[in-house]
Amino acid sequence: MHSRSWWQEHGKYPYILARLVLWLGLIALVLYVLQALQVVVVPILLSAILAYIGHPVVDMLEKWKIPRSVGAGIMLVLYLGLLTAFAFLFIPYFIHQVSALARAMPDMLGKLVQKIAPFAKDHFGMAVTVDTNTLVNLVKENLSQMVEPTRWMVTHIFASALTFGLAVFNLVIMVVFTYYMMRDYNRIVQAVSDLVPRRHYKQVALIGKTIDDVIRGFVHGQITVSLILAVIYATSLWLTGLQMGATIGLIAGVCNFVPYMATIVGVTLSGLALLLHYGGAGQLLAVAIIFAVVPLLDAAFITPHVVGSKVGLNPFIVIVALLIGAQVMGILGVLLAIPSAAVIKALLVIGVEAYKKSGYYQDTTDENPA
Repeated sequence: MHSRSWWQEHGKYPYILARLVLWLGLIALVLYVLQALQVVVVPILLSAILAYIGHPVVDMLEKWKIPRSVGAGIMLVLYLGLLTAFAFLFIPYFIHQVSALARAMPDMLGKLVQKIAPFAKDHFGMAVTVDTNTLVNLVKENLSQMVEPTRWMVTHIFASALTFGLAVFNLVIMVVFTYYMMRDYNRIVQAVSDLVPRRHYKQVALIGKTIDDVIRGFVHGQITVSLILAVIYATSLWLTGLQMGATIGLIAGVCNFVPYMATIVGVTLSGLALLLHYGGAGQLLAVAIIFAVVPLLDAAFITPHVVGSKVGLNPFIVIVALLIGAQVMGILGVLLAIPSAAVIKALLVIGVEAYKKSGYYQDTTDENPA
């Protein structure tokens, strides 16, 4: 007869399971609320991300005897300058290229038919005739859809702004939030830390530090990688003689803050440039090689060495996280995907270490002795 009852021996496990279910339910509820209120959450989340990235600079300026209010203002001006520069580089260029392509399409299609028709007739006995107007209208319709993602982002990031005035208002709110979050960042962190029960403080502090290291490694690493790729893409595309190649390279590099977005944006803009200003097969081959080799160089060397083991997410996991985030929560999910995956990995590492130190794991007692 066992000296300990079943409940004494195993009763803690239903309790642990109940706590786990409670936490999973709480997480699911938070995700549901975030999805339901994402038009409000996205500007706040963007402000929090910008404050998180910028607060080390504010801390550094504070060490140089510059007040935090002034340091936060300097960082905010830098953010607005970068945003303005990117907007003036990307949006006008994209709109100009799409409009120019639509205008040039009839002539391009006519030349294409002139080259294809003799070849088809001589080799296949086929008479090629193309309704240019129909094709042009079809292309124009598809090109107009290319503007939809930008329109969607502008509409939803700033609280589904159906009017320009409301969009500007939400932008101002986001700027104000970013400023105060950067200024009071350390105070906010300390206030949250003070709410943690003292008996759990060391464990929560360890988890918080691990998550902070992971996210900081990802953010700072992605910024560095984006700058490196911007230089590589801008230089290499400029050397190919591609029209606006340096600008396209800079835009593609900056977009790499969202992993793999550099390739998508770079190929799209380079394709538009090649259609409008075709420089021959050599230029086309050079551009294709650039967008085949540089992503491989990034995946094999740049990102692993710059980001290092602080994040250590497998590229496959990154792609899956982005797809799941986009599918479940749209633009908010894309913003949260990689940091969330990194945090989950960090928590799993801590959980496995705690499990291996537990008495349950280390207990070698045979429950059914012979």
